[in-house]
Amino acid sequence: MEIAWEDYKGKKILKVDYRGILFDNEMVAHLNKAVSILKQEKTTDKLRFYSDVTGCFATPGFMEAAKLADKELSKTYKLKSAIIGITGAKAILLNAYNLVAKAKVVTVKTREEALEYLSED
Repeated sequence: MEIAWEDYKGKKILKVDYRGILFDNEMVAHLNKAVSILKQEKTTDKLRFYSDVTGCFATPGFMEAAKLADKELSKTYKLKSAIIGITGAKAILLNAYNLVAKAKVVTVKTREEALEYLSED
């Protein structure tokens, strides 16, 4: 359940770890904390972040909060994000989210893949 900045290939990337969170309200609170940290970032570059949702379930409440957070952040910043731990039915939900929120959250399998993708460009 960590939220921390990482420096990778000269890019500042926020890691948002949801592993171990079981309840909707805790996931939304963790998301809101990550959004607060991202909003404090003064950059003209993209905001880069990845989430690890391994073993978690994205409830409708969490998905709505994520959609609103993405909309709010994208008003001010260009976003680049990746997500770890998406398998099976979660992949279908993520595709629907990307369509509805007009987002482009890329699914990766490992932290290293996330960092590589997010450090490109």
